This record gives sequence, C-alpha cells and structure tokens, in this order.
Amino acid sequence: MNSERKKLGLALGSGSARGFAHLGFLKVLEENGIPIDFISGSSMGAVIGSIYACGTDLDMIIKFAKTLDEKQYLDVMIPRKGFIKGEKFTDLIKLFTKNYDFSQTKIPLKIVSYNLSEDKPVIFESGKIYEAVRASMSIPGVFLPFQIDETVYVDGGVVDRVPSETVRNMGADVVVGVDVGFREGEVHPPAQNVLEVVLQAFDVMSWEIAKYKLKDADYVVAPNVFKVDPWTTKDVDECIEEGIKAGEKSLDDIKKLIYG
Repeated sequence: MNSERKKLGLALGSGSARGFAHLGFLKVLEENGIPIDFISGSSMGAVIGSIYACGTDLDMIIKFAKTLDEKQYLDVMIPRKGFIKGEKFTDLIKLFTKNYDFSQTKIPLKIVSYNLSEDKPVIFESGKIYEAVRASMSIPGVFLPFQIDETVYVDGGVVDRVPSETVRNMGADVVVGVDVGFREGEVHPPAQNVLEVVLQAFDVMSWEIAKYKLKDADYVVAPNVFKVDPWTTKDVDECIEEGIKAGEKSLDDIKKLIYG
C-alpha cells in the first residue's frame, strides 16, 4: 500500500434517528486507522459530525446514544411554526461539542443549513458549533425554525442532505458521502398523522435533490436503515449496527481511494 495518501473528507447526511448509523460507520474507520481530514454535515449528520470533530470519545457517544430517550430531549409544543421547540436538544449538543467554536475542533468542520430569511443555503464555519447544528437540524414543520440575530434557519437537508461539495471545497481529495435518507425504490408505510405526512413529503423532496448532488461524492455509503423509524430512538442499536456493516463493506474501496 502506498504510504502517500489523499486527504479524506466525510459528508454526513441528514436522516433523523437513522443518522445514528454515522456512529457505526465512524467506528469502523477509527478501528481501522483511517484518518479523517475534513467533515461536513447536514441535520443529523451535522449532529454526529460536529460531536466527533470536537474530539469527543466515540465509544462514549455510542454508549450514550444507546440509552437515549427522545422524550427527555424533545420538548414538544403546541405547533405554530413547529412541533418541537428544540431547546433541550440544543443544550445536549452544546454539552457534547464542549461549547466549542469552529476554530477549536480537532477535525476541520463545516455545517450546512438554509437561510429562510434570504432564501439561500448557508455554510457555517465560524461561531458556536451548537448554534450551527441547531440551525441545520430544523426540519420544517417539525422543529421550530432557529433564529440567530435576525436570521431564521431551517434544516440543511432542504437543499443539501449529503454536503459532498462542501467538504470537497474544504480541501478533500477524496469525498465519501454517507446517505441515511429515503432513496428511490423504498416505500413509506401509510402515514398515520399530519406529522408523518409532512415528514414523508420532506423525504421525497430531499431525495429528488440528493440524487443529483450525490454525484459530487467519489464514493457513497448507504447503510440499510430505511426500515428504521426515523422519529424514535428505540432502534439506535440497529442503526449503529447497519452503519458498522456498511463501513466494513466499503472499507477496502475507501482504502484504495485514499492510498491508491
């Protein structure tokens, strides 16, 4: 194997609770000594990517995720702009990212969101990480949109659920996208309430954009998590295991890309 290597960038995609598969994928890379030079993330990918980029111990994150009860951290409210206020989850992200600024990360990080006030994508690369993460995970109709100063932000998955181009522009020679969202050919179960209708529509919309933007990645990993309910943490173990399986399956290909 060539001792020279190309710089690896990970684009971790949105997908709500299915995004816990990112933990399994990261575990495989870490255990096999695959260096990560850059991370970009959208929505749940921003959550996991930011925590890992801050140097938080991966085994500790996995252990916590397996005990996570969403009822403790999702502060449901009477919906006007969203069903979930998001303050409790924001406090959790603040804790796990150590209240770091982007300048303090162990791995260079960028987070994708959408500026609803000016109708344009935005890439966070400075300021408090937890604020950027909260902005990126503001799923329209589910989480209350997040406001910084006078600007309102919603979920990065609206425009770029696997931000491959973002991590490429950070300097990555090889971009690996990890997609845990809805993909063409999968079939949603019948919606049981208005929230599920909104979420399933969001799934389809994000795929219509993603299927073109995924071409920006050199390699796409897609853990088999579609059967997992994205709106509960009861299947965290399964998500992590599917992330491990996908990582192990793709490991040789990723090594070839970065080592030649």
